[in-house]
Amino acid sequence: MAKAKIAIVGPGVVGKALGKLLRAKRFRISGVAGSSLHASRAALEFIGGGRATRSASAAAKGADIVLLTTPDRAIAEVCREIVAAKAVKRNAVVFHFSGAHGSDLLAPVRERKAFAAALHPMQSFASPEAAVRAMKGAFFTFDGDDEAAPVAETLVKALGGRMLRIAPENKALYHAAGCVMSNYVAAIADLGLIMLTLSGVPPKDAGRAAAPLLKGTVDNIAKLGMPQALTGPISRGDVETVERHLAALSRLPAEIRSLYRQLGLYTVRVAQRKGTLHAAEARRLIGLLSGRRRPGNG
Repeated sequence: MAKAKIAIVGPGVVGKALGKLLRAKRFRISGVAGSSLHASRAALEFIGGGRATRSASAAAKGADIVLLTTPDRAIAEVCREIVAAKAVKRNAVVFHFSGAHGSDLLAPVRERKAFAAALHPMQSFASPEAAVRAMKGAFFTFDGDDEAAPVAETLVKALGGRMLRIAPENKALYHAAGCVMSNYVAAIADLGLIMLTLSGVPPKDAGRAAAPLLKGTVDNIAKLGMPQALTGPISRGDVETVERHLAALSRLPAEIRSLYRQLGLYTVRVAQRKGTLHAAEARRLIGLLSGRRRPGNG
């Protein structure tokens, strides 16, 4: 398998990182097709070898493994293109890397007696360089033809990751979960940074000041799991501190107050699962955060 020829179609952040890492593990990058010849050549420079082309079909022709790392909206179209051009050889394995779509998006490759699969790294990548570093240790979800599974296992092992199987009908929910844990966490961090600067912390210092707190939270989740990683006033039933928060927030825009309240209500449920929040304190907190009880009314 280490001599398998790999084609990469759509070498963005993920495609470049996959190419570089797999080439380092002695896989042969036989062709790379980007949106332009310039993009393909730039990708090859990062990957360290291969053949640049503008044509997805030219890149895929003769490859044992075809990696479609295009944006989600282009996957089906590119798949139809390489099948129509008869560029997918018999017994080849074609992968896409969308987290939201199942392997059936690649069903046309089966007309060529090839195998379809979806492989998605549960990780966020800001740049190809960051992706190369972050692939190691990442979990990859797999769904697809049984014949593709051993190939996927080999690729994931070469990338330093671990593979999980997922039912294709659950991909959208899986991807939504990933968005909550990545994109929404970033959005919540943005909210926190706005509140931090409104409290008087200089904007230039806010991000650096918050980084150890955010990292510590992620580390706790990794080590302890949820709900044990939950800390803070709601976790320990500190109603008075939450009252002070709400009083301070009364001066801020309604959107910020609403988000704090909604997140707080969900946090009450997490704290109840953790077992550190007494029923009476939970009722008081729910009353405060839902607006049914005013601060200071007990």
